[in-house]
Amino acid sequence: MPVLQLNSIRDTTLWKRLKNSFSGYEGELAQTLALNLVSVCQEAYDRMKAFPSLHPEYTLHDEVHLLRVTELMSRILPKEVLDQLNPAEILLLILAAHFHDQGMVLEQPEISVLAGETQFTLFRDNWIISHPNLKEIEQALQERTLSEAEKVRFREIEQELKAALLTDYVRQTHGGRSASFVRATYAKDPRWEIGGTNVAELVARLCLSHVIPSLDLDGAHGFRYDEVVSSYRVNMVYLGLILRLADILDLDRDRTPDTLYRSIHFKSSVSLREWAKHRSVEGWLIQPDFIQFTMRCEHPEYQRAAYHFMDSIDHELADAQAACRAFPASVDRYRLDLPLSVDRSRIEPKDDGYIYSDLEFSLSRDEIIKLLMADKLYGQSWICVRELLQNALDALRTHRAVIRRDVGVDWLDGKIEMIHELDSDGYEILKCTDNGIGMDRNVVERFLTRAGRSYYRSPEFEMERVGFRALGFDFDPCAQYVLFYAG
Repeated sequence: MPVLQLNSIRDTTLWKRLKNSFSGYEGELAQTLALNLVSVCQEAYDRMKAFPSLHPEYTLHDEVHLLRVTELMSRILPKEVLDQLNPAEILLLILAAHFHDQGMVLEQPEISVLAGETQFTLFRDNWIISHPNLKEIEQALQERTLSEAEKVRFREIEQELKAALLTDYVRQTHGGRSASFVRATYAKDPRWEIGGTNVAELVARLCLSHVIPSLDLDGAHGFRYDEVVSSYRVNMVYLGLILRLADILDLDRDRTPDTLYRSIHFKSSVSLREWAKHRSVEGWLIQPDFIQFTMRCEHPEYQRAAYHFMDSIDHELADAQAACRAFPASVDRYRLDLPLSVDRSRIEPKDDGYIYSDLEFSLSRDEIIKLLMADKLYGQSWICVRELLQNALDALRTHRAVIRRDVGVDWLDGKIEMIHELDSDGYEILKCTDNGIGMDRNVVERFLTRAGRSYYRSPEFEMERVGFRALGFDFDPCAQYVLFYAG
């Protein structure tokens, strides 16, 4: 049974307040908006019914989710703030809750062209690298010794993973699609008007607010503290924060963190779809200064996934509080009474079925140096000189190709310098410097800091090579162990 029991928009606290809490002309306006919302929200529910068929392993983004987000908004709002919200702000919150995930539904023409899009191809290739269990499944299906039952099971898991790939891509890009859908569908709809002002554009921005960093909800990104809608002032920054918090706090039984797909391999006795069979959330409390989830986990992987998701909530809570503290004095009544972290004491094994401990491997600097420099890796220690030179050569070739592509000239000024010296402690130091392509922040974060990942073996570099080939200049990276990205 879901944590929140909601059957329609009429059951939510925000809708009831919009319909019943205002008087006079404002009361008539609010009641009209509330009645319009009944049909508008139904349209949102009807469209989201297509979601399970497109993303069968994710059942989160459905009618129930839209209603829960709407209700969670009222739980997050301090009572004093809720009592001060005007009809325009309540309307925007309800519409944002119901349309922020509409981009998760792909129309058939979009699905047909997806495989040919460069953005999707790049995402897919990186997703496969981050989810090696998909390759394991594909390799296992090639084995001739598999029984028919094993083949069926492996194909089912393969389809689950491929469906997860599509869902993760759509999740990453759905904010913009939601905004576009709202603009295209409701910009001229009179039900979305307050005093003659259509709010579709503001709802579209709120759809975007839940997929960009909290601290980017500012004037430069179209979020103002004093947006004007008819005769009302609207704090768009605050509304965006409320949407983000309500969305991430909707950790009901249907949510499936991607952590699970990253960590469980097909050889495990724990099936990927066990998460759906043994959902762990039994209840939660959201109160001023206290948020707690009660979860009885069937397997330590589920508990680990839950902890990681709590970390995400903690991050969101901290950013939202920081954003509210930065509000100007004119809108300081918009505040949050929430803790900076979620209580995890009720996330535990079901029936004491296991003892949980979060362990991870770490790399010893001295041991890694021994591995790299000794003959266990290279055969002979002097071969490290060859590796350094090959890395430098790759950097120079890439630099030359980029200049030819972007400037149209052939760059022939590449240089490599090797220095062998003793440091102050008497250790031999071998330095290799070059004026090659170097590293930007993306390469440092995604490749240099991750052992075993190389930019020159990545989908991103393969995309670069497409442009190089078009100009008649291409090369295969020559370094065998690209652990040091030369720059």
